Amino acid sequence: MHPSSTLTHAHFERAARPQRELAGSKSLGSMLPTILTTGVITLVISAVMRLVWVGFSNDFFAAWMEAWLTTWPIAFPLAYMSMPLINRFANHLAAPAVTAASAGAATGLTISSIAGANACATAKNKLQVQRRAYIHRYY
Repeated sequence: MHPSSTLTHAHFERAARPQRELAGSKSLGSMLPTILTTGVITLVISAVMRLVWVGFSNDFFAAWMEAWLTTWPIAFPLAYMSMPLINRFANHLAAPAVTAASAGAATGLTISSIAGANACATAKNKLQVQRRAYIHRYY
């Protein structure tokens, strides 16, 4: 691990991580998250679209399952095969943010920035902070 407290994108790539047994595997275990995700998404979307287009009728469930069993076999391979490309694109988009964080740019909210924004909003709106002398604790 890099001695600095900031983990840059380049150091993240070189960081020693435990190797997963299923990484790059064509086993069911590596496909399961994509199978479940695409299955649930296509199930819900096909139901919603069936309701929007045709409405609820006596044959709703049969038509819904037919639509789902038509769309899911298309969605699963497409999602599974495009995952490496999507991961590379996401890493490409995240690289500038990681580089900015390693350059010392502010990476998020701090207690002092929240307190400063609170004080600024209180003064701007001419509010008065009410503090109680006794704070009841429930433990």
